[in-house]
Amino acid sequence: MLIGWTGAVLSGAPTTTPTAHPVPYPPHPAPPLRRCSSPSELAAFQQKVFRVDDHMGVAISGLTADGRSLVRNMRSECLNHKFVFSSALQTERLVGDISDKHQRATQSYVRRPYGVGLLVAGYDRTGPHLFQTSPSGNYFEWRANAIGARSQSARTYLEKHFEGYGACACRPPPARPRGHC
Repeated sequence: MLIGWTGAVLSGAPTTTPTAHPVPYPPHPAPPLRRCSSPSELAAFQQKVFRVDDHMGVAISGLTADGRSLVRNMRSECLNHKFVFSSALQTERLVGDISDKHQRATQSYVRRPYGVGLLVAGYDRTGPHLFQTSPSGNYFEWRANAIGARSQSARTYLEKHFEGYGACACRPPPARPRGHC
């Protein structure tokens, strides 16, 4: 009879008084620690762009955990609105609610402020929209914008080439068949 480190009988008939020596904890030795050969081994991809609903997406800049929490809240709000009103939630209304949530966290001593900025792109019955929110609770609507640590070069590019984007037309996404993800 062999007794595992949890005290359970591994083989043989169960008895109340074990007669064999217990297996030492842990049953298998841990692998030896090793140094990382390069800094790229420590870096991992973190998702920064999320789909909120069929008509809306979010890009985050800052603390990804805070961003995922806010995106989860946005998805819940969109789903609740779709369930109650049978229509898609307007982008500006959702961004206003999320900005209010940002701002409430800055005034509360119970919770730390959200450390994330959001770039929310959406299409609703009023047309295409692009909003930027800040951790302080402010939000702005843009025609083109970039956020993040190295966003200045992207903004410069957008400023130089913005007039060329006038011919672009936004169309609503095609309807997906029922029963598909």
